[in-house]
Amino acid sequence: MKKSIAILLVIVTLFAAVLNYLPHLNYSYPLHVDEWVHYQYSNHLSNSTPTYLGDNGLSLEAGFQFLLATLNSIGISYLFMFNFFPVILTILLCLSIFILTRIIFDEKSALFAVFFVAILQSSVAMLGPMFLVPMSVGLFLISIGVYIVETGSGLFFIPLSYLLIAHPPSALALALIINLRLIVKRKLIIKTIAFELLSVIIALPLYFDIIIKQGFGMVDNLSFVSIISPVFIPYLLGYVVSLIVVIGIHFSVSRKKYDLVVYSIAFLVLALIFYQLKTEVFIPYARALMYLFLVFAILFGYGCLSIINLFKNKKAQIIVAILLIVVILYSNLPGKIDSTNKVYHIINDTDFKAFNYIKDNTSKEVIILADPWISEAITPIAERQVYSRIPQGPDRLYEQKNQEIKTFFDSNCTNLALLKENNISVIYGNCNNPYLKEVYPEVYLVQ
Repeated sequence: MKKSIAILLVIVTLFAAVLNYLPHLNYSYPLHVDEWVHYQYSNHLSNSTPTYLGDNGLSLEAGFQFLLATLNSIGISYLFMFNFFPVILTILLCLSIFILTRIIFDEKSALFAVFFVAILQSSVAMLGPMFLVPMSVGLFLISIGVYIVETGSGLFFIPLSYLLIAHPPSALALALIINLRLIVKRKLIIKTIAFELLSVIIALPLYFDIIIKQGFGMVDNLSFVSIISPVFIPYLLGYVVSLIVVIGIHFSVSRKKYDLVVYSIAFLVLALIFYQLKTEVFIPYARALMYLFLVFAILFGYGCLSIINLFKNKKAQIIVAILLIVVILYSNLPGKIDSTNKVYHIINDTDFKAFNYIKDNTSKEVIILADPWISEAITPIAERQVYSRIPQGPDRLYEQKNQEIKTFFDSNCTNLALLKENNISVIYGNCNNPYLKEVYPEVYLVQ
């Protein structure tokens, strides 16, 4: 690698990392409900703390939670992870996209592919590298897995095995790319299939307990509810970026590199089918789009280089490259920065201190009643079970409990029967009831 390429790679990667760290500049807690959920599952594994409702914490993303729990066991705090690990994952994603694009096309295309990752928006609906969630790890490992496949090695079974236990949708996305590549290239078919089966065999033991407890019902864990409306991709990515991706598709086809186009069509068709049928199984609509954008990053990189190469004079090429970067930044950077503000601030420093008071001054067996939204953070930090929370999909039981909580607070916490029937001994919120003793601001014990 040329020194100039290496310097530019560092600059663009750091640019991406800084952009994805922006939401944590003035907020040191998790930014997404999913992050809080993984926080409590991981804490349950590493410190035997309760889960939200006191269940055993079975999850098809346990591999991700085991990773966080292991890191916590060696002394890394969970808040540190959710603060800074998105930056690390962004850097890893940029480097993996670079080496993947370089092996498919060249280093200059790879630089622009990293630039695409830098300006790609994350959101609470579609997720992305701005959050510490299995999806972020999945994007990185998909890139690594495809790179390994491109080299002809069977070692892709390692990232595939991990994704099967950490984020099944990403595992299926990687498997889809691998098998589509087999159809297009028609090389190393038996070897590739054998290593795919090895991945399944390695991951299977983690599913035994879930299979025994849930049987075929475990498939429901891979059924998703549509959480976003259909996305007009040029509007989301920007018209300039979308045009460059189309140019990249055109020139890659002209070089008879059909595999990237096939991957793009497959993820786009998956997204459209799942949304139109209102059935999102295995790879939900929003995730399919993120995997599509991963492929688009490579095509975008090649599209930028193809535009630059239309000019034969080296000085003209440099000018065109600079103009491209300026136009892309002008059209996309404001949207990227704005997207970093559209995150969840479930708690503040006051809540955090109150939760720590509860953790230090109550029995581990207590059940806490609080606003369902704030309850998302209570179990991870206070390490206590809650009466209810906001579920990640429609759930009648949660909806009933959340309505009870609303009525309870609306009536100044006077429904003592609700507390007694559900063994609730701690309240967090605003109450006016002589039978509740305020032991800390907004923390009440049932007399």
